[in-house]
Amino acid sequence: MGDTYTIAGLREKRARIAGIIADHEKKMAGWRNALRHLDATIRLFDAELDPDRIPRIRPYRQSENFYGPPLARFVLDQLRQASGPIAAFDIYRAAIDAHGLDSDAQTKTATVERILRYLRQKAADGLVQKHGTTHDVRWSLTENSGTMIPPKRSYHPQGV
Repeated sequence: MGDTYTIAGLREKRARIAGIIADHEKKMAGWRNALRHLDATIRLFDAELDPDRIPRIRPYRQSENFYGPPLARFVLDQLRQASGPIAAFDIYRAAIDAHGLDSDAQTKTATVERILRYLRQKAADGLVQKHGTTHDVRWSLTENSGTMIPPKRSYHPQGV
């Protein structure tokens, strides 16, 4: 009958993919409905305009995982807490644990690149220091970075 663990794993994987497809189909139905309503509104204002002839715009896909100010704060916090220079991949692994990021290859590559881009930018600003080259690169805060990093802000209203 085959390896029961393998079959169980394949069944689970198939069930997950089928669930993703069903979720996307549900979202697509909602988008199609919104498009129909928008087309009807366009026809109210211009009866001769065929909405199907309006060229499509490819959507800009920005990673929803980890970018912008939360990334910057997290990277600086990791550098502050590290006992020595730390690799960008180690920061990524901490982000997986802290923020529940996906660990798939695409998310990993995009997130590590964002972390490295931020670290390079801060190295140019004199805030962090690069140790090593190529695959052995580690990063740390510079000696004078304590005066350059703003203190952590409380996001609670005053008096709370």
